[in-house]
Amino acid sequence: PPRFAAVRDWVPWARSAGCLVFSSTSTTYTPERGDIVVFLPRLSHIGIVAGFAGRGIVETIEGNTNAAGSREGDGCFEKFRNLSFCGSFIRIPPL
Repeated sequence: PPRFAAVRDWVPWARSAGCLVFSSTSTTYTPERGDIVVFLPRLSHIGIVAGFAGRGIVETIEGNTNAAGSREGDGCFEKFRNLSFCGSFIRIPPL
């Protein structure tokens, strides 16, 4: 597993580890529960996909945030993000 905090390192790590990495604009893949969402380049932040509404809305669980979405967060919160706001998704293969 990764042992770093820098969001910019997640996608390169995932590719080198054999994970599926796809863009939010992919027409082949859609986000699934358990995928990691990387918000770069818009935001240096990651979260975990909790669900995909299919109407361009991704339900996520994100840490180091608050209800208003601040970077100076105080917990983990459920968020609903537009797919267009998301950058990349990482799907870790099952063991």
